[in-house]
Amino acid sequence: MSYLLSSPYIKYHNKTSEFYTADDALTFSYNKYKLGPQWRFHNLPITYKVNSHGYRMNKQLDEIDFDNYIAFFGCSHTVGVGLPLEETYAYRIADIYGLGDNYVNASMVSSSPSFVVANMVHMFKNVPRLPRAIIVNWPPLNRIHYWHKDNLTFMFTNISKGIFGHKYWLRAFEDTVLETSHMINTSKSLVDTVTMLCKIAGVKLFQFSSMHSINVDSIVGYCPDVSYVPFMDREYTEEEINTIDFINRIKARDIHQTFAHPGIYHQDQVVEASIAALDL
Repeated sequence: MSYLLSSPYIKYHNKTSEFYTADDALTFSYNKYKLGPQWRFHNLPITYKVNSHGYRMNKQLDEIDFDNYIAFFGCSHTVGVGLPLEETYAYRIADIYGLGDNYVNASMVSSSPSFVVANMVHMFKNVPRLPRAIIVNWPPLNRIHYWHKDNLTFMFTNISKGIFGHKYWLRAFEDTVLETSHMINTSKSLVDTVTMLCKIAGVKLFQFSSMHSINVDSIVGYCPDVSYVPFMDREYTEEEINTIDFINRIKARDIHQTFAHPGIYHQDQVVEASIAALDL
């Protein structure tokens, strides 16, 4: 029996790899050359152990002790792309609970809010016992998931350019998906679904987002049940942003615009630690 929906990233299933999705070898080599030995990832290896269902976990799902575990849902930030497993907030929170590796990280790279709900409902329906607590880091509102010929696919949408690179969608539906009020109200319904599901089941729930509340990508500001956990531990000056100290404190390994701000990267241990330190 499958306790979670299977990841579409088949090539990583049941494997241990040095690189994973956005944290690729080419980007790492470039950053290593550009930043030099001062970069904290210069000689710090990262291992991505992925189970047979495609989730970054040290355990297979059927190895979990379902009498005492917690579960995490989200996208690549919760997977911990660009970070050693021990620095991810899922690992840190599980450690705070004294659970070790006995947690379910049901997060997936590029995941959408709707997939979070679909995966959680699937888990509630199939696991022998529900978790002690669930932590949800809501992905951006403008992501959707769909199945095409039985293959799960995630789609990024863009407010100004529409859906790009996906021929399966009609223009009329594209206009609906990208309309701001549609994204906001749909996502609020998804948050309400998760909130009520956990309330009825008696499962402790913490929901947050690292997206800024004024950004339409974020559910924060539209739903009081979702807390805001910022990417950075404080405001940094322009001078600070362009330093190796900032890069080492804030940015994970998969930096795709090395000295640009905001750039493209996942959060580093400062943000992960702040999430883990929250009173859940």
